[in-house]
Amino acid sequence: MTLSIRFLHTRGCHGYQKAMSELEVALEEAGLPVRFEVILVNSQIMAEEYRFIGSPTIRINDVDIEPEAVDVERFGLTSCRPYFWKDKFYDYPPKDMILAAIKEHLAARDR
Repeated sequence: MTLSIRFLHTRGCHGYQKAMSELEVALEEAGLPVRFEVILVNSQIMAEEYRFIGSPTIRINDVDIEPEAVDVERFGLTSCRPYFWKDKFYDYPPKDMILAAIKEHLAARDR
């Protein structure tokens, strides 16, 4: 089983470019191909269809890399999504957060 990775974003969020770069580096560090689906969310209908909670969003095997996101029930075209990793605020998911999620999915796959 390979990892299915989706990168969702809006044009209005400036953090998506940094997040994409962080994702590419995390995949390289994990020894995985730098392949993922990029989805531009540009309507409320799309936001609801993809259960979009903010830009940027990264999902691995349809699971958000931020565990707390599972409880979110509001979907829409918000501008930038905040991330908190190791007691620090980011306007994009940092590489180490992405890498931790990748490793978790790889470990689950190998069980």
